[in-house]
Amino acid sequence: MEENLKRLTKQEEKYAAELEDALKRFSELRWQAKDVDSAELSEQRIALQGEKIQAATSKIKEAYGEKFDPLILFDSKRDVSELLGERGTICS
Repeated sequence: MEENLKRLTKQEEKYAAELEDALKRFSELRWQAKDVDSAELSEQRIALQGEKIQAATSKIKEAYGEKFDPLILFDSKRDVSELLGERGTICS
């Protein structure tokens, strides 16, 4: 039990350090984002998103072949849009 406790303590220290690094990085990125034009960012994201969705859809169709289900793909796109806070912007 003592060995397990030591191992868990080391893991906790490791993950605490990783979390601290991630929080620092997030803080830095958030500070950099203040200078970004949100309208321009949105335009660029929309332009790239359509292209990437088409490429991913083609790969999925190719991989699944006749078992491809467009309804599942639609549901997945909706779920991703909701996770990104983009309700109502599902791309076809």
